[in-house]
Amino acid sequence: MGARPEAAFLSLALPAELTGYHKASPYKTWMQAFFDGLMVLAERYRVPLAGGDLAKSPSGVNRAHGLVVADIVLLGSVPTGGRCCAPAPVQGT
Repeated sequence: MGARPEAAFLSLALPAELTGYHKASPYKTWMQAFFDGLMVLAERYRVPLAGGDLAKSPSGVNRAHGLVVADIVLLGSVPTGGRCCAPAPVQGT
């Protein structure tokens, strides 16, 4: 709360058919569209994508498509004397 974002880290696990590297993929642009959208937001809020990880997830076996897993970690800073956390609750209020 009240922190200025400094950097973002993206971890993404995709099935081969969503990466564009799978020859039979009808979704050759899915990964690029996801990344492009993320970068539009990163630029808007001036948060550099500083790193992350990319992994292969299981392809669609019992589902139409494979499993997509994503998480984004944001690091930020608070000015000296600023507050980064909500105040502790007071009993009875």
